[in-house]
Amino acid sequence: MDNITLRKLQSLPFLDKEFLANLNNFFGDLCFDDQYSEPTPLVIDYETHPPPMLRDHDVPLALAKIKKTASGPGCIPYWMWKNNCII
Repeated sequence: MDNITLRKLQSLPFLDKEFLANLNNFFGDLCFDDQYSEPTPLVIDYETHPPPMLRDHDVPLALAKIKKTASGPGCIPYWMWKNNCII
């Protein structure tokens, strides 16, 4: 599995735009849901305060604290953040 996901490599592979587009199309076709309905937009009132912004040097610290089982609200797996966030 490590060889397939390239988790054990020290350097990340270079993937060209055509390969990435084909990969996106493959998973787009694979994960198609004919019963999908677009979510209702969230109305935010003026009294709602946005969360504090992360500075550039805060991002690696935040990524270092992610638990290996965490996927977050976007359901993005831990290894995707760890392996693909280049700062």
